[in-house]
Amino acid sequence: MFEIGQWVSCEDGVGQILYVRNQHTDEFHGDSIGKDLKRGEVIKQFLIVKILINHKGALKKGKRIVFNQSKFCKSLTDEQRMSIEEIKESRSKEYYKYITYDEKEDLDYIVTLEYRVNEENKHEIILELNKTCWKLWPCFTFDEFKEEFSKSELDFDFSTQIQGYSVPGEHTKIRLMLYSRLLKIVDNRMVFYYAQAVDETELFN
Repeated sequence: MFEIGQWVSCEDGVGQILYVRNQHTDEFHGDSIGKDLKRGEVIKQFLIVKILINHKGALKKGKRIVFNQSKFCKSLTDEQRMSIEEIKESRSKEYYKYITYDEKEDLDYIVTLEYRVNEENKHEIILELNKTCWKLWPCFTFDEFKEEFSKSELDFDFSTQIQGYSVPGEHTKIRLMLYSRLLKIVDNRMVFYYAQAVDETELFN
């Protein structure tokens, strides 16, 4: 069990947890979540961590705020605790700035969905999906996004989501990217502030 303020070791180094976010099964997971999972159940836990030092004990430079799945984070070793104490004593100014300074850095978690569509109305669907984003900006769930899009009465079914591997550059395929800032959750639903639909063939040209 991880808590806000706890020191952890993760892929990017050693630091303190700023946020603990649970990702729940949601409508955009389709059938990929497994038949035994119910909607709203926790499937992943993410930690948003502010890194102090890298794994060699040196102060982290550059980007400090990172996402990590909790299963890839661990409690500190004695050596890592000693490294923190050494930084605290030998570079106290940097250490206390790290502890007290709120970097106000927003991270985006992106949910990427792929759909098969009819070639003849592909671009019309992409345009309407992007319009839907601006109608709901700056805050919406995927359910709200689908409901708003349905008012257009275009021939597009969100159940056509492609699960697993698909062939890059497929002509009858679009990609919908949903952006969640700091993985905010309301009522077990991920909250998005932006969405972008693109023709997948354009991504590979």
